[in-house]
Amino acid sequence: WRATTAMAAVPAVLQFAMLLCLPESPRWLVTKGKLQEAREALAALRDDDDDSVLAEELRKVEDIVREEQATPVGNPWLATVRTLPRRRALSVGVAIMVFQALTGINAVMYYGSSIARGVGFSHRTSVWIAAIFDVAQLLGVVVSIQRMDHAGRRPLAMSSALGCVVSLLAMILFSTSLFPTEGVLSATMVYLFVFGSGYSGVAWTLNSEVHPLATRSHAQSIAVAANWGANAVVSV
Repeated sequence: WRATTAMAAVPAVLQFAMLLCLPESPRWLVTKGKLQEAREALAALRDDDDDSVLAEELRKVEDIVREEQATPVGNPWLATVRTLPRRRALSVGVAIMVFQALTGINAVMYYGSSIARGVGFSHRTSVWIAAIFDVAQLLGVVVSIQRMDHAGRRPLAMSSALGCVVSLLAMILFSTSLFPTEGVLSATMVYLFVFGSGYSGVAWTLNSEVHPLATRSHAQSIAVAANWGANAVVSV
């Protein structure tokens, strides 16, 4: 377990190193009145070196920030449910995050090696099988990235949810069959792939799009808290 834990530090170190090169959010800089720094950050994030294009985009960001500041929302948490459209957006955002967790994805990821041991594999082999499970979901996420804008959020989520239902039922049926080892492992990998190909990304993408800018950060916080709350219920 020491080696496994130590390996987890590698991506953390890489992320820290890359964050040192990451420019600050142009929008945040505009809210703080640091327009020149905002322009420099925007230029670092765009491939287009045309000054007029950057100036136009920065102007749009300034207009949005100015509009938000001119319309005070009061308590930002209460503002997420103050109007019917905001309540609907919050309901959709929270619901998809909760249902994402209720599919059991994190439980399967947490106990992947236990699932493998349960169908007869040794402890050492089970650890490698759990790693293969991770790869299956990763491949699904790659598919999701390619299809997200082409297929649309709703069809992708629906197809992924249907695939999760079928593969989870298959896991149950195979566990009581004459061939539990091959069946359960295959169904688990299919489940992780179809989850990654839709639900995995759609829930987060949708939450970044459905809420108005004035309440987006707080509404997303509520949705994420609901996701981890449901995850705790399922996993424990």
